[in-house]
Amino acid sequence: MASLAKYAGVFVVVVALVVGAAAVAPAVLGGGAPPGVQPENASTFDSDAILADDFDERGNVSVDGNESGKVVVVDAAHANSFSRSEIQPFVDALVESGHEVRFHGAGQQAGSGFGPPSTQRPLNASLARADALVVISPGVRYSTSEVNGVRNFTERGGRVVMLAEPESVSVGLGGGGGPIGVSVQRIQSQLTPLASTYGFDVGTDYLFNMEENANNFQYVYATPTGNGSLTDGVDRVALPQATRLTVDEDNATTRLTAIDGTQLQSTRSAGTYAVAARNGNVTALADSSFLSPDFHTVADNEVLLGNVVEFLTSGEKEPKPTPETDAGPGRPGPGPGPGGPSPPRPTPTPPSP
Repeated sequence: MASLAKYAGVFVVVVALVVGAAAVAPAVLGGGAPPGVQPENASTFDSDAILADDFDERGNVSVDGNESGKVVVVDAAHANSFSRSEIQPFVDALVESGHEVRFHGAGQQAGSGFGPPSTQRPLNASLARADALVVISPGVRYSTSEVNGVRNFTERGGRVVMLAEPESVSVGLGGGGGPIGVSVQRIQSQLTPLASTYGFDVGTDYLFNMEENANNFQYVYATPTGNGSLTDGVDRVALPQATRLTVDEDNATTRLTAIDGTQLQSTRSAGTYAVAARNGNVTALADSSFLSPDFHTVADNEVLLGNVVEFLTSGEKEPKPTPETDAGPGRPGPGPGPGGPSPPRPTPTPPSP
């Protein structure tokens, strides 16, 4: 009991010292509340002031097009930054509308269900019988042959949707210093070499908005610019992981821009940043996370998702010309057959007597 009383006395002394220090410290250090702000009226302590605004998270994906039976290829062969579960609402919307979804390549994650790398075929071969292509934040550049193949695909009416992501950081064990090293890798999208051929440049920094957002400063809102089928029925969408697009307005058209007050990570500059644009048979969006189960019904995201599906499946791709059809009627072909008649064989000259 004596020891208990002793410890209780020590406790009282410590508490007194802490309280006294708290009272004296503002005067000594020059701290305290900001000028003009009294503790009793500081808005920071008003629960209504610190609660985030609620946002609409209801809705179903609806696809209005009458098309069916199209083949949509999702590229997973270029270290693309997605897993099957992250785009499941998008895949479901395509399948429920009567379209076939194929995955090209092995996928980013082991066991993702895309098939082993040994079975991977060239991208141009996968596009031969496809009507549309979806490219999500590739980590590996497209080869010149692949870029030319995609260009040929869109020139014949094939539809392409490109979805970007800002730079990310991958942390893993191994590869660093010490017995249990930690490796840190910065991952940037390699979409620009393909997107730039259509007048789009993809950024690496993320967008944020401290004034108005979907309950997180990185969940930025975007609104339509002008009229177009991509934004038909859209009031505003919420993009949880957006970068910015630079758009060549002579060849492409901006369709969505981030709302006022949105800033760029690297410069902290506020501006009107493009986040969706279209050039003919190609659409680029600066975020893919709005396709995910967590975000596809936030704000008008489900409307945008449905419009993306309609865009992909409403094109009419022309068959790829063959050498025979290139020759045309009355023009010599590569030899005997439909390209034209074979030249007559020369008559041998009899030997002189």
